[in-house]
Amino acid sequence: MRSILSIALLSVVTACTSMQVASDNTAAKPAARSTSEVVLTSEVKWTPLNPLRGDKSPKAGTLWGDPDRKFPVATGFL
Repeated sequence: MRSILSIALLSVVTACTSMQVASDNTAAKPAARSTSEVVLTSEVKWTPLNPLRGDKSPKAGTLWGDPDRKFPVATGFL
């Protein structure tokens, strides 16, 4: 009878220990700092893609970066 109680107690202790280890691994981590920025449609500057075509040229709205720079820079536009 003592051996059965010993085995039962050992099983409970093992289960509790493994549950504690699992909960430590899933602890909440601080959120990463966001680098996103919201650009309002009223703030988008629309420029012609081909200025030589005048009003017939399609336009692009730059959201970030500078598409006119000589050196490559990350740029996003519509």
